[in-house]
Amino acid sequence: MTHARHTDALPLSILLLFALLALIALPSPASSQTVVDPRIVEFSPSADHDTTLPDGRPAVERYLLKVFQAGASQPFHTVDMGKPDADADGTVRFDFWATVAAWPLPGGNYVSRVDAVGPGGNGLSAPSNPFTFGSSCSCGLVAPTSASFPAAGGGGSVSVDAGDECDWTATASAGWIRLAAGGGTGSGSVIFNVDPNPNTTPRTGTIDVAGSTFTVTQAGVTCTYTVSPASASVAASAGSGSFTVSSSSGCSWTATSNAAWITLGTTSGSGNGTVSYTVAANTGTSARTGTVTAGGKTFTVTQAGATVTPPPTSPLPTPWQHRDIGLVGRAGDATASGGVFNVSGAGTAFTGTADAFHFAYRNAATEVIASLTSLSDDCPNGRAGVMLRENVGVSARFVAIVALPQGGFEVLHRVTPNSRPSVVARVTQGMLGSLRLVRNKKVITVYRSDDGTSWTQVATVNVKFTPTLGGLAVTSGSGNLLNAATFAQATAR
Repeated sequence: MTHARHTDALPLSILLLFALLALIALPSPASSQTVVDPRIVEFSPSADHDTTLPDGRPAVERYLLKVFQAGASQPFHTVDMGKPDADADGTVRFDFWATVAAWPLPGGNYVSRVDAVGPGGNGLSAPSNPFTFGSSCSCGLVAPTSASFPAAGGGGSVSVDAGDECDWTATASAGWIRLAAGGGTGSGSVIFNVDPNPNTTPRTGTIDVAGSTFTVTQAGVTCTYTVSPASASVAASAGSGSFTVSSSSGCSWTATSNAAWITLGTTSGSGNGTVSYTVAANTGTSARTGTVTAGGKTFTVTQAGATVTPPPTSPLPTPWQHRDIGLVGRAGDATASGGVFNVSGAGTAFTGTADAFHFAYRNAATEVIASLTSLSDDCPNGRAGVMLRENVGVSARFVAIVALPQGGFEVLHRVTPNSRPSVVARVTQGMLGSLRLVRNKKVITVYRSDDGTSWTQVATVNVKFTPTLGGLAVTSGSGNLLNAATFAQATAR
C-alpha cells in the first residue's frame, strides 16, 4: 500500500518576510510586490504534519525550502529546515538568514517553494511572493562569532563585512562588555573591552552587531589565599593576637582551630580579612603547638611551657618543704621559727582548673592543724588556710579550708583532676582562728576553732584519692601581689 497521498494536502502558498523581522501581510503570489532582503519564511504545515504511518514512521519527515531564480524550473539552492513546530497560530516560521552567504550575488529575482518530504514521496507548495537582495546591506557578517576571556578581562574586536551604504549598529547585552562605538557604515570593526570578573562564577554576554550575535564568555576568579604572618610564638601566660588573610574579592574562606586552647574571634570572611585569636595559659611545663587553618593556609601558634619554680631554700623544720605551684607572677616564700610559720604567696588562687599559690607542706600527712593569726588586708582576692592535697600538680585533687579577706571561711574540694573546685561549705563569722583537716580512709573531716581547743565540725567530704601532702596554702589572687599569712602551732602528720 502506498501512502504518497498523505502528502497531497500541502500548503498552497508561503510568505517571505523582511529582514527587519516584521511580519508582512502580502497579497497572493500572482499579484505580490517584490520583497527586498527577506529573512523569514512563513508557511502553513502539511495536513499530515502530525500523522504517523502504520509502521510507526511520520508521514512528514522534514521540510525543504527550495529557492528558484525567477522563471527557472529547478532550484539553485535548497535549505533543509528539518521539521519545525508551528507557532500558536498554526503557522511555521523559519529564519533562513544564515544561508544567504551561499546564494547568488545581490540583484537577482527569486521565488521559493516549500517541499514536504515523507516516506511516500514529496509534496511541493505553490511559489512564494517574489523577492530580491539589495546591493548594500544583505551580506552584513560578523567574524569571529565568539571569544573567551580570563577573569582579568581584556580587549577584542569583531569584523563587520557590509556594503558601502549599509548602516549597522552594535549593542552589548551586559554592562561589563564595553563598546568603543555603537555602530558604523560599510565594513569595519567593533572594538570592545571586557571588565575583570570579580566573582568566582563564569559569565556570558553578547554583542549584537549587523544583525548577528557575537558571544563573549569570561572565566570566574580562581581563588588563592595567603596568611601573614605564617606563625606566632607566645608566652606561657594567656594572650591574644591576629593574622591577615588575603584573597580576591568574592573569594570566601573559613577559619578553624585544631587546638582547644586557641579560640577564634573571627571564623569566616570574603576577600581580605583579619582573624583574631585568644590563647589560654599553658599550665604544663612543655611547650605546645597548635594551628589555625584559613582558606586552606596554615597559621601556626607555638606556646612556651610554664616555668617550674624550684623549691625555695628558706629554712623550714624537717620534714617540711615549700614551693610555688602553678603560674605565679612573683615567687613566694615560707619561714618558720618557734612553731610559727610565715608564708607568702602570689598567684590566681585555687578556684579554677589550674592552681597558682605557695604551699608549705610535708609528705604522707593525714592531718594538718594550724592557727591563722594574721592575713594581709591589701589582697582583696587573697586566701590562706590548710590543705590536704594529692600531689604538687597544678590541677591535683584536694580538700582545703581557707580564710577570705572579707571575712569568713570556705571549704573547697576538687573532685577530679583538671576540674573547677566546688564550695562544700561556708562559715560567715570571723577571719582568723584555728583550722583542722583530718583524713580517715576516704573521708576528710573539716573543723574550725576560735581557741584551738573547742573544735566545731564544718563539713565532711568523701574523696576518691589518698592525700599525700598536708600543709599551709597562701595566694594573693593576683600574679603581681604577695599575700602574707602567719600560722601558729602548725602541725602536719
